Amino acid sequence: MKVGYMHMHNFVKKGDALIRSLSVIKMKTWKNNSILNNQTEETPPKEIFQAVCDEIGNYFETKNFKYSKSTPKITLKDNQYKLEIRFNSSASNYAGGYVNLEINSNLYSIQLAKTDKTNSKFKGLLTGVITPLSKSLPSKFKNASKIVEKIDGEIIQHPTDKFKYKEYIFNRNINIYQISHSLFEQIIKFIEIRIIKWYDEFKTDEGLVKLLSEMGGSAKYSIDKENFYKYLEIRDIENIDELKEKIKDR
Repeated sequence: MKVGYMHMHNFVKKGDALIRSLSVIKMKTWKNNSILNNQTEETPPKEIFQAVCDEIGNYFETKNFKYSKSTPKITLKDNQYKLEIRFNSSASNYAGGYVNLEINSNLYSIQLAKTDKTNSKFKGLLTGVITPLSKSLPSKFKNASKIVEKIDGEIIQHPTDKFKYKEYIFNRNINIYQISHSLFEQIIKFIEIRIIKWYDEFKTDEGLVKLLSEMGGSAKYSIDKENFYKYLEIRDIENIDELKEKIKDR
């Protein structure tokens, strides 16, 4: 069931509803030789995907991120955290109609990684890809078990009891075939507001408590791990037992 944008956003808090207005992007046109200017029904999806990733990478390099072209991702690292935002596609892509862009993020704790004596490439991992994208759904939405907001603004309401958790999900996939500058801006805003801004808030004690109270069941499940509880202890945050209860209350 699809529903109107303005009606459904009565739920989303004022600060969260700014995805389309907070970030002012001075959008340049694609380069003259860019495949994004000359897509045809025969253009290989792989080329479209790479071109869009390159444009995203170019944009965020101006924001102090490092961009990896070979395994498309942007990374921001300081002495406490590493934020990694990866771009994936789909085996279901087909020329002339569908090219998927999937945006996945993880936050790593540098301090936690130092305590891990294993050889795991996931040392210090704190969050899953769904962690910043799942909010609890208020009980007033009696006819829905899940509401999904897509990157382009489309909102879909799913019927009651279809899903394990009642939650509001910000979907991280978008079709970038024949991508417009407008859609590109929406993708940038999604990354800036739904991911980067969320993690900035996560780094403060007040912000962490607030985010935990707002998380949907999928987000809480994603951090209900020994690693995350070790991180809370290292961070020496107050009322750890209460925070653990918030996480397990889903």
